[in-house]
Amino acid sequence: RTFGGSRVNTLIGAQRRLGSMVRVGILFDLRHCDTQPGECICVRGNLERLGSWAVVGIADHLRLQTDAKRYPRWSSGAAIWLEPEVRPDGKASLCFEYKFLKDRSAFCDDPSEKKSAYVWEAAVRNRWVSLPVQDGAIF
Repeated sequence: RTFGGSRVNTLIGAQRRLGSMVRVGILFDLRHCDTQPGECICVRGNLERLGSWAVVGIADHLRLQTDAKRYPRWSSGAAIWLEPEVRPDGKASLCFEYKFLKDRSAFCDDPSEKKSAYVWEAAVRNRWVSLPVQDGAIF
């Protein structure tokens, strides 16, 4: 299965908080994914804020949104704020892997079926993002 073209946008590339600590706001945008009523699209990745690849207990901030006007396009409702790694030379970068999945759990009556109610992208390798982080940058 392939979910249509995707794009990851950063929102206000970097934002300062707590002194010199920088966070990066990430927005996910899946340009085309056909779904049935009751299904939704989620994102999962290798970072803790992206769910560490777990499918149970998907947090609302990892569920993408659509509406009748934008369907079949699915997008983040708000930025997911991530903290980049700071290297010994003081430069920061953000690297992570992610995939989209369909949440079909609305169709599961038995709680034991919930884990198998998620359909991962299968026709593509893990998607990845690698960004240099600069204060105020927008990518």
